[in-house]
Amino acid sequence: MSIRKKDLPEHVQRMLDGEKSKRKVMPAIARVPGRMNKTEAAFFRVVEVRRMGGEFAQVGFETVTFRLGYDCRYTPDVACWTPNGNVVCFEVKGRKGRTYYARDDSLVKLRAAAAMYPKVKFILVWPDGEGWETKEIQQ
Repeated sequence: MSIRKKDLPEHVQRMLDGEKSKRKVMPAIARVPGRMNKTEAAFFRVVEVRRMGGEFAQVGFETVTFRLGYDCRYTPDVACWTPNGNVVCFEVKGRKGRTYYARDDSLVKLRAAAAMYPKVKFILVWPDGEGWETKEIQQ
């Protein structure tokens, strides 16, 4: 059995002739490590102001990575060190309705990190329209 060009759908025939599709294909938005998105940048400015006020001695974006298991790691968006040496890690999420938007795997890693590193304070942060909502992740 042979397939002739005229038996193919019209859009496939045009493609074979070299005609470009009229459909616009949107590229997938990839997460670039070490580069802040708009929400992370906005929260980082808030943390920088808090650092200048003396609440934090040092702050960093994606500077710490926690090992959770074999080939499994968690890197919080913002890590802060207080003047007395405590570590506070913030995970910044986008807003969806009245609450935050997060994929299940990221929340599982966040909870696992909180359970494995009890001396580190993990806080989930998302914009609420006027400021920032927070939720401390307990062990």
